[in-house]
Amino acid sequence: MIDSRTGDIYDYTKKKDVIYSEIISPDTSPPWVFDRRRLWSLAVAAGRRADSQDAREITVALPWELDFDAKIALLTRFARHLSDMGMVADVNMHSAGRSGRNFHGHILTPMRHLLPLGFGTTNRSWNDRDLVQNLRKIWSEYSNEALASAGSSSRISHRSLADQGLFRKPTRHIGARLSAMARRGDEWATTQVQQNGAVDDLDTIRANYYEQTISALRNVPVESRVGAAPGDQSQSFDSTFSPGMRKSNTPAVAHRHR
Repeated sequence: MIDSRTGDIYDYTKKKDVIYSEIISPDTSPPWVFDRRRLWSLAVAAGRRADSQDAREITVALPWELDFDAKIALLTRFARHLSDMGMVADVNMHSAGRSGRNFHGHILTPMRHLLPLGFGTTNRSWNDRDLVQNLRKIWSEYSNEALASAGSSSRISHRSLADQGLFRKPTRHIGARLSAMARRGDEWATTQVQQNGAVDDLDTIRANYYEQTISALRNVPVESRVGAAPGDQSQSFDSTFSPGMRKSNTPAVAHRHR
């Protein structure tokens, strides 16, 4: 591809991890939209300012439980939702990498109104926070429907762990570059990966501890609980936690349910 403003040439022919590509656009789109080189040349040329936002990239994690066709169906279904909003969606699916599970999609969308001969003004509503949150919700709904259709019990959620009322500390996204550094023996990268695993182990210990504690408290007579007045039948077992047994704000189960 050639940048019409600078003359720079970008060659992506050697990329081997792109296993699916498609351009999905509104039904009334002109034919040139499906020419990727022309599409992005016109999208970039429409920007009049040096700091103009030419496009937005949406990155989604594809459930590894789905087969190849189901992954494509999920990714393109979401892209069609974007096109129904008036966006042009340049969709690419990447392979799983060394882990065998890191299937993901990149959707690049021009930020301007589509016109018969090019692009017009920027649609600033596409940057609205509420819209972005709604897109996250729609992606989780589509993903869970696809997982259910595939017979998988796994589910995802667009909500934070705190909003779900889950007691688990979130792990960090390691990413391909950091994982590669760890495989090469980089000490700092290895520590980061190990710490992520330690969080999972600690959360399992915490979850078991709280479950055992709550189960035990259910069997303790009300009069025997910490702070209970004689004859007090109103105190719930949750309020009997002593200072050393306070409920943690750290989520205890994974963001992804099985």
